[in-house]
Amino acid sequence: MEHFDRSQLVEEVELAIQTRLRRQGVPDGTDILVEGVRLAWKPADVRRLARSLLLLTDPFEDAHGFRARLESAEFAEIARRARGGYFSDCDYHLVARVGPGGRGEAWVLTAAGEELFRTDHSRLADRDRPAYLTPPLTFELWEFLLDAKRFSTKTGKITDVKKWLDAFGGVRLYHRGVRVGTYGDAKIDWLDMNLRRARSPEERPSTNNSIGRICVEDPDDRLQQTTDRRGFLNSEPFRELIQFASDALEWMAIERLRHREKMRRSRKTEVERKKHEAKTEVARVMEGLRVRSKKEWNRPLENSTQPKPLKWNF
Repeated sequence: MEHFDRSQLVEEVELAIQTRLRRQGVPDGTDILVEGVRLAWKPADVRRLARSLLLLTDPFEDAHGFRARLESAEFAEIARRARGGYFSDCDYHLVARVGPGGRGEAWVLTAAGEELFRTDHSRLADRDRPAYLTPPLTFELWEFLLDAKRFSTKTGKITDVKKWLDAFGGVRLYHRGVRVGTYGDAKIDWLDMNLRRARSPEERPSTNNSIGRICVEDPDDRLQQTTDRRGFLNSEPFRELIQFASDALEWMAIERLRHREKMRRSRKTEVERKKHEAKTEVARVMEGLRVRSKKEWNRPLENSTQPKPLKWNF
């Protein structure tokens, strides 16, 4: 460590690389062991390290991308967060699929897995599209409503989630388990999510508040990559893939708008019901007071002496 302390740049320190055979049964990967640290690690230090590792790795654990893993028995919760990201803090989880026959389906879940909405092909596609001419695929999107009040009851901090989305927000594309090109990189909104939100901002996700992926197996090689391997040719199957994702996003927005309107009407009905009950109760109390008051006025005075009739003699 003292060599690094005396140097201005990391590359100034010469490193001795030792190579040895890996023991049988030891998994692939690189372990970095830091020893002889003079100061004790505080939770804030471990959180900064966890956040840095989280921003370095592919956000989807089951994808074949680069991953860095933080292991710490003392800071187990922070290490867990570094491995899992912030998916459990989302507000809406969209899952949409196209089957082998080109028929689509979609549903929306909460972070806890509770189903909110579901639909089949008939409500996703227009009447002139009996099937999507794209290879079978799965489209997932996690959307976060970045409101401070909502995050007061969640495990992650809103500032950390925003930084995570700044790095990974958008929809990535995986072809046979390998990420393709720059789809989903910063400033690349290949599904026009931000444009849709700008035109109609209500209940629509953007690359700033959501993260997603489209996974395509494509056993028949229907999607053709460009010569630089950075994307796909603008063929009909690829256009159909984009169309399906767009239809799924539009369906989710419509369902959320309907749900919001239904909740608004329900709240209005509940308010009217409570107002009616309150008016009925006030009328009942007032009627009781009126009857009681009438009885009080008509009740003869107790212990009162009746005046004697006057007699006049002439």
